[in-house]
Amino acid sequence: MVLKALKPETEMHPSTRRSKINLSSRQNSLILNFEAKDTSSLRASINSYMRWIMLINDSFQALEELSRK
Repeated sequence: MVLKALKPETEMHPSTRRSKINLSSRQNSLILNFEAKDTSSLRASINSYMRWIMLINDSFQALEELSRK
């Protein structure tokens, strides 16, 4: 589900000249491959995707809590 949520981000906003991100999954694991021309671009890309993943996770947890009530 996380891959499905992030996939549009890579399709709607293709990689820049400074960084490239490829998403895939294997079994129950999400695989993110980052390529960047400099450490600033790499860090920015990683931070963006980690924030989105954390947001998706928080949303799933909130929905689980609501469904238990």
